[in-house]
Amino acid sequence: MVWNLTIFWANLIQPLILNERQSISNTSTTAARVALSREFINFFEHSFPMLFTSIVSIIGSVFMLYFYEPIVATFCLLIIALLSPFLPRYIRQNDRLYLRLNNRNEHEVHLIEHGTKIAVNRHYNLLSRIRIAISNREAMGYLIVGSICALAFSLAAYILANKTTDAGYVFTVMNYIWTFAFSLDDAPRLIEEFSQLKDIGKRVNALEKA
Repeated sequence: MVWNLTIFWANLIQPLILNERQSISNTSTTAARVALSREFINFFEHSFPMLFTSIVSIIGSVFMLYFYEPIVATFCLLIIALLSPFLPRYIRQNDRLYLRLNNRNEHEVHLIEHGTKIAVNRHYNLLSRIRIAISNREAMGYLIVGSICALAFSLAAYILANKTTDAGYVFTVMNYIWTFAFSLDDAPRLIEEFSQLKDIGKRVNALEKA
């Protein structure tokens, strides 16, 4: 799998570089886009299996919870319903941050070669602020998801504490909730990578058409 993806990346990059030689004079931009395109391989090697596993785990855990505790399963679906309306705005804000980040990355080589000390300092200070903003948004996403999932655990604990059951039943219910929460917790990072790939895709496509 890794070998096939590496071959795919190599086949993608070669025509991009040739196009750059013919029509684009800014080597800094091309070098940045070639480096950024490697993120596609990283995504399919690591994040895509995680995305697939998370989706299956969320669906499977909620489905199984309906056989044990329908109220908890309904609450889990409610969590998804509550978070979904905020997702487009969250993605748009991420898109803007990655647009600014990659714009700076495209000029980095040229700046290193020809930039003044003031320009270099300003460049890296801005990069730091953008990366901090991205990191803070991801952390906030984890906090929101974690807090809401904690309510699901609390609800399940309350329901189980008020009914006669055995340890195996409690373990099963909690295990399915844990699977749901753990899978949903992958969402902030996957959304960040999705925004990154969207922006890279536009840049690589622009270079390919140039």
